[in-house]
Amino acid sequence: FDIRDRSYQPQRVFGGAHVVSDALDVKDGLLVAASDRPRGQLQCFDLATGKELRPAIDCSANLLACRAFGRASRMFCWVAGHKPNTLCCYDLLNESIVTKVEGFESALCTVDVHPSDPGYVVAGGGDNTVYKVLSSVPKT
Repeated sequence: FDIRDRSYQPQRVFGGAHVVSDALDVKDGLLVAASDRPRGQLQCFDLATGKELRPAIDCSANLLACRAFGRASRMFCWVAGHKPNTLCCYDLLNESIVTKVEGFESALCTVDVHPSDPGYVVAGGGDNTVYKVLSSVPKT
């Protein structure tokens, strides 16, 4: 919805998107949605058309947060979640894990990426903890 439009009609509909917690992000025309469902936890949509760009990516965790970074031709996404308590960086083009950090004491409920250094990530845990993670990820 566009809150400036008084028609109260949706501007775009994303069919099939499943979103939980802090698991929605938009970057360079790409909408990324993550969820805690059993399969296909990471979804990518074209913001202009609302169409899903590729089949949902199966992740090895229930996702609660995501943050995209990069450019349309080379897009990545940090995801955080639980079962296991994990933080992963996915290459969205190749549908592969770039790096993964596991073993946090609680579920990770939020994640944010430094604007100029995507290897510098801050994640928030369910037990009021904040983790600063420095990792090597591709520069975009």
